[in-house]
Amino acid sequence: KLAAAKAHELGMGKVNHKMEFAQLYGMSEALSFGLSNAGFQVSKYMPFGPVETVMPYLLRRAEENRGVLAASGFDRQLMR
Repeated sequence: KLAAAKAHELGMGKVNHKMEFAQLYGMSEALSFGLSNAGFQVSKYMPFGPVETVMPYLLRRAEENRGVLAASGFDRQLMR
């Protein structure tokens, strides 16, 4: 809600194709659906490559998003 409100405040509403929300695939799906349902463009990205290259990145992202991971049960409920 805060990001959407800030976008509107800056004059970058839903129809402005210069702004897009992006998230790591599998993280906060409910947030992505909410933004999409509100009319914003949302994309997901998925890192790929050799395991020894990708795993440190994914581990770092998991550490950064520890609170998000704890809420994943809630995320699944919202998606159902």
